[in-house]
Parts: sequence; C-alpha cells; structure tokens
Amino acid sequence: MRAGALCLFALIVASTILLADDRVILTDPDIDYSTFKSFIVAEPKITSERPELTFPALSKTLVEAITKSMIASGLKEARLAQLTVETTITTIDYGYGSFGRANVVRGGRTGPGGRQGATVDFSEATLVIDLVREGTNALVWRGVYRDTKDSGQKLAEALPKDIAALLAQFPPSFKQP
Repeated sequence: MRAGALCLFALIVASTILLADDRVILTDPDIDYSTFKSFIVAEPKITSERPELTFPALSKTLVEAITKSMIASGLKEARLAQLTVETTITTIDYGYGSFGRANVVRGGRTGPGGRQGATVDFSEATLVIDLVREGTNALVWRGVYRDTKDSGQKLAEALPKDIAALLAQFPPSFKQP
C-alpha cells in the first residue's frame, strides 16, 4: 500500500515537471522600440551534453527561426544593424533517484564495470534571447524560456517553437495609463 502511494506521488511529480514550461520577458518601458528597423543574428551559444542539441544543423534551424520571427515583427535583416540577437541555450539532464526525487545527471558518470550508472529521465533547456543595441551593447529586451522534455530530440524539435513564442512578444506593447 505504502509503495503504491509512493509510486503515485512520484508519477504526479514527474508529470508536473514534464509539463512545466515557463517564460519571462524583460523590457524597458522608456525605450521607443519603434525606432528599431534592422537586426542581425549572432551564432547561438549552446551548452549541452545532449548530442541532439549540439548538432550544427540545429544552430542553423534556430537562426532561421529567429530571423523569421524578427522579420514578422517588422524588422529587416542587415549586416549593419541596430539590434543584435544573441541566443544562449543551456541544458541540464535529470534522473529520478530515491523516492522519485529528480537529481542532476552529469555526463561521464559510470557504475561498476564501466556501465552507465545514471539514467536520464528528462532534460530541461533554458533559452535566453537578448536583443542588444549595436554600438552601445546595451540590453534592450530579454526573453527567457524554460522547456522540459523527456528526450534531447524532443527539446531540439521544440526550440524553434520556443523561439517563436518568445519573439512573438517583441516589440513590447506598453499600455498608457
């Protein structure tokens, strides 16, 4: 009976973690975003132990998603741009340990006989998109999206959609009192 309740609790915690995506947008209401007309996309910086996320084709896909979203917001891509789009992605792998607790799984962890000692049950990616004013390097807009999936492949597939979700909120609209 007690083991069944413990398993049910672990299942509820796991499903909550796997469904927990969140995003934060930071803007400055004193900036007139309508003055920005052009952008350039910097190469995304990806820090991950997941090979699906460090594959070079993913960077190209992410740059395309950013470019498409920025053009949809009314800006033009240019070599001498007013805004630079800087993207950072970091991932952390987790495995369920005793009592259903999620623990960080580090690469290279092995058990007896050289076998892999920890299983990755889910991975969490943190996507940060910064829009930086060219010339001053001042941060004018930041979007942060945290996404959790049960595999690195699913994270890689979700990242372009996550980018679109964040950049759909640029430029910000401020309501006048």
